[in-house]
Formats: sequence, C-alpha cells, structure tokens
Amino acid sequence: MDNQRTAASFKRLGNEATTLYHDLFDDIQINQHPVPVAMPTFQVRLFLAQALANQYSLAVTFLDLTGQPVTQIGILIKDYHGRYVLQTPQPGLTVLICPEQVHYVSRLLAR
Repeated sequence: MDNQRTAASFKRLGNEATTLYHDLFDDIQINQHPVPVAMPTFQVRLFLAQALANQYSLAVTFLDLTGQPVTQIGILIKDYHGRYVLQTPQPGLTVLICPEQVHYVSRLLAR
C-alpha cells in the first residue's frame, strides 16, 4: 500500500476506531528489527491482512489477563474459521490474534 492509499483507507475507516493509540504506522519498515507500533483496531486489521498477504513473520505483543504485556513471534496464517493465528516456533503452540486485543505489532522479516 502506498501512503496515499493507506491514508485514504484510514480516513474511510476512521469512524470505526473508538480507541485510538498513537499512529506510528508510517514508521514500520520491512526487514528492520522490531518496530513497536501502537494502532487503533482498524489499522491492526489492515496491518495483519497486509502481513498475511506478504507472508511476514511477526512479533505480536498483547496484554494477558493480568494486564502484563506478552510477546509472541511467529508466522501469521488464517485458520479455517478465517481467524488470524500466529504459528510460533514452539511445537504445537499457536496464538489466536484478536485485533481488538493487540497492543503492539512489530513486523520482523519477510520469509
């Protein structure tokens, strides 16, 4: 996505964002070490869709039940229910990613 189209998409979707974090979307750069990005939910959805399409490995930080940040690293896939799932290097461990609960997303490396 180029910046103009991205900005237009965000403008159209802006009314959907009820909880806004600082928008650092433009600071994300491919193939650099993790850049924490705080985003409103609609941006997280667009980001995850783009990451899925481009097959990036991701680090996703979310808040656990105690409110502590937890980071998982893996490859983003969609399961047969259409949900975003992070396949981690740990055998058998996958993490369901709910965009509403994502706190930070860091793009890592293209596979």
